[in-house]
Amino acid sequence: MNPLFDPATAEAPFFEGLTGQRYAARPEDPDGQPPLDLELIHVQALPHHASATGRAPFSLLFCPSDAARLQQGTYECDGPGVAKATIFLVPVHDPLRGMCLEAIFS
Repeated sequence: MNPLFDPATAEAPFFEGLTGQRYAARPEDPDGQPPLDLELIHVQALPHHASATGRAPFSLLFCPSDAARLQQGTYECDGPGVAKATIFLVPVHDPLRGMCLEAIFS
């Protein structure tokens, strides 16, 4: 059985083995745009702050396969371990890859 991602309970170790995997990300309001082809580049634990869930915060960095125009927003993501999960992504600059999208979970 392949466990699927649940944004409410997921933790960083779930994604650590998925680095390098590709994901299709469809904007919530596609306006005719095709899905983005994103690669999970990095999983990073963030400084721990007490939260109601007790989950340690972490971030995921996804980079596009091409020079796609990246916009902040909610995306429906499909790929290994993730089936139509809704994730809020924000454009960030990665020094090695240029513009990427980041999700933060706390």
